[in-house]
Amino acid sequence: MNRLIPVLLLTLLMLLPLAPEPRAQKHAPTLEQCEADARAWVNVEDAKAQPVDELKLRMNGMMACGDAYPQEKIQFAVVALVALGTVQDREENFINRHGLYPQFEEEDKQGKR
Repeated sequence: MNRLIPVLLLTLLMLLPLAPEPRAQKHAPTLEQCEADARAWVNVEDAKAQPVDELKLRMNGMMACGDAYPQEKIQFAVVALVALGTVQDREENFINRHGLYPQFEEEDKQGKR
């Protein structure tokens, strides 16, 4: 039994470098920050000027705000929908520009979703 303790300690010391690094806990954004972002991001023309990756960040941000502040969820959902609608318009334009709509319809009929 006395030999088991040093072996366990040695094993723990060997495994310690393999342990994942501690990460900072993400905190919910403040209501003030959420409301300020919502005011800045609700503009459709502004959304049209943003790249898709920025629009996805905005959607995720507004969903996080809605989760953190359910009493304001509708306000944040509207902003997320502006970004989502913009992304969907671009996707449809891409499909049409490249003549992919017939392929999309055929695959959809086959249940590929």
